Amino acid sequence: MFEVFLYRSPQDYDFIYYQQKERREKLQYGLGRECLYLLEHTPVYTAGRRFQQKHLLISPEICKQRGIHFTYTDRGGDITYHGPGQLVGYPILNLATREMTVHQYIRNLELTIIDTLTCYRIHAQPIKTLTGVWVQDRKISAIGIGVKDSITWHGFSINIDLDLTPFEWIVPCGISDKKVTSLKNELQEKFFCPTVKEFAQTFISVFSKHFSVPELSLVEI
Repeated sequence: MFEVFLYRSPQDYDFIYYQQKERREKLQYGLGRECLYLLEHTPVYTAGRRFQQKHLLISPEICKQRGIHFTYTDRGGDITYHGPGQLVGYPILNLATREMTVHQYIRNLELTIIDTLTCYRIHAQPIKTLTGVWVQDRKISAIGIGVKDSITWHGFSINIDLDLTPFEWIVPCGISDKKVTSLKNELQEKFFCPTVKEFAQTFISVFSKHFSVPELSLVEI
């Protein structure tokens, strides 16, 4: 049984990081099952392995004043922002048993996000040489993964209906010439914007198809 953990309220980044780490280690040693964490984070900047200090445009002190935590992490990529109104997903999967390469895994994540956005009349696509999912040249989803001993952790974020202002205080993912967008911005007033939970429920269905999950258990926390 594949488990999906859907959190009802925004979660502290460090708490979820250690939840992932524990689950990844259990899966590695055959003591746990694959799963997917879906949640919102409390406001946080996360700096990945390719982070450059110049991409944080404000000081750590100002981050604190504005209520945004800053943390270094061991995922791939540069700096990004997480906050309420954004769906964050952390799949803990065994790529070896799935006979899946890291490239195939990332591609499947992109396709899952793209197909979910299509359910809300948003045409999105990857951009060759850049990570994430884009609406034309506007980034709506960031991807930054970790893989250790064929077990995945970290994952992706999808901007649903969040304040995009904190992205102006960084160079998101180290890309300076493109903007960040959200589902609500792209829908404008034409269509109803789903809540994060509503979007997550649609995402689970699409994820199950792309990652061949025949049966799952949804746990709301």
